[in-house]
Amino acid sequence: AMDQDQDSAHDDRKKAVGFAPTPPTYHHHPPSVPPTTAASPGKTGGTANNTNKSNVHLMSTDGLVVVSAFLPVVLHRSDQGQWTADWDYEALLSMQTHLRVTRIGVVKWRGWHGNFGHTGAGGSTRSSMTSGVPLKERHLVEECLRPFHCVPVWIDTAVFGEMYNGFCKGVLWPVLHNVTSVYSSQPDNVVSPSAGAGSGMPHRSNSDSQFSEYSMDDVEQGPIHGGRGREKELWAAYNTVNRKFAEVVVQCFNEGDLVWIHGFHLLILPSYLTRRIPMAKVGIFLHTPFPSSEIFRTLWCREDLLRGILNADQVGFHLFEYARHFLTCCRRLLGLNYGMIPDSSGGHTLAIDQQGRHVIVTSIHAGIEPPVLNQILHHESTLKEAGQIRARYYGKTIFCSIDRLESLKGIPLKLLAIERFLRRCPEWVGKIVLIQVGISAFERGDDHIKTRNEVMEMVNRINELWPGTVHFQESVESKMRLQQRMALMRAADVVLATPIRDGLNLIPLE
Repeated sequence: AMDQDQDSAHDDRKKAVGFAPTPPTYHHHPPSVPPTTAASPGKTGGTANNTNKSNVHLMSTDGLVVVSAFLPVVLHRSDQGQWTADWDYEALLSMQTHLRVTRIGVVKWRGWHGNFGHTGAGGSTRSSMTSGVPLKERHLVEECLRPFHCVPVWIDTAVFGEMYNGFCKGVLWPVLHNVTSVYSSQPDNVVSPSAGAGSGMPHRSNSDSQFSEYSMDDVEQGPIHGGRGREKELWAAYNTVNRKFAEVVVQCFNEGDLVWIHGFHLLILPSYLTRRIPMAKVGIFLHTPFPSSEIFRTLWCREDLLRGILNADQVGFHLFEYARHFLTCCRRLLGLNYGMIPDSSGGHTLAIDQQGRHVIVTSIHAGIEPPVLNQILHHESTLKEAGQIRARYYGKTIFCSIDRLESLKGIPLKLLAIERFLRRCPEWVGKIVLIQVGISAFERGDDHIKTRNEVMEMVNRINELWPGTVHFQESVESKMRLQQRMALMRAADVVLATPIRDGLNLIPLE
């Protein structure tokens, strides 16, 4: 009998591990209570379908410090030097809430990315003091942003350009989207490593591309996992920017506040915060995919990035696929264990065991603001512009698409599909039109130029075969805002969204 009791107890222990109970039935929120769009740190499992977890409440007096690379505001400067600001409704983090929110980030202003050659401010060797918000006017911008509860982070534009265009877009962006290459294609404007002065890294002679020249497709053949040469410079810039952000967060932090970090630009920020304000509850949310461990391990700074993320109390992803890749990276590269642990609400939560501390991992995607969209959708100017588009292509089925001009967005594949469709279904020739809007992606460097040239070539070929089939227009992001997108999509019959890999594409939701 004692052996049977021991076996029964052993079975109970086995049953208690590994699987969470069946989730409760989904209940719609009443109209007066909008569902949350993303889980904030401290609200473990606080999604719309967990209505039975009512023991966590955030009041209007609770503080939330939202940290992102850029503030969700648009700055304007008059000729008289008067600064004004408006919410950037394109930015997800501009969503309003009942909490006491302080937003921290960099302001976008002329030359903020450090690419002086494109701003007309002079050559690439000119001091970064000539770009960005002038030093003498920074206090005016701070006063302008105070009613928005936004606090700017002032960083040397050259350093920020190294971090943003060099490390984030040149190194992290391809890897996070499961793209990597360790062999150089040796473009014409890259000097052979043997001709360098000792760094061993390729060096572009074009000064205008000082920050966009480094990508995972343009590295020296051989070992790439050393912190030396160009890699060392970019990693130093990334650390410097994260350290600057940490200083501002510490200044704005009040005990009891939640700190919510957004984006892959600030992956090591939790490491700096845990040393300065160890009592803070920190969450980090990635708006990009997370790659498999085979891809992520190609980064020379892989362990530093993972440990930086794990210094947060909660890590959020859009999809469980990305969370699963993150868990696998932590297990294979750091030797950490993960599993389901009981939470205070009677359920179970996915967590990583980081030296006795549980780091919660959640999967929940963000959304859009329907009231804002509805207001713009029924605006007189939107209706007028949509009517003009319909009249311009009267009698035709209108396809529309809005993508950034980079290879991962899949524009060439989309054009090939249109071409194949018309070859297979010639009865549709002359009855359809594709309005393809390409958003300039200068930060992607050669990838942007190569994609744009390829798209233009394919558009010309299709229009030669079937005139007027594709209408392509390149636009800067500031000229294709929500109002322009709403007008185009209202006029269209079909919206095509065909990225090869993407973190979160809001176009289908819009």
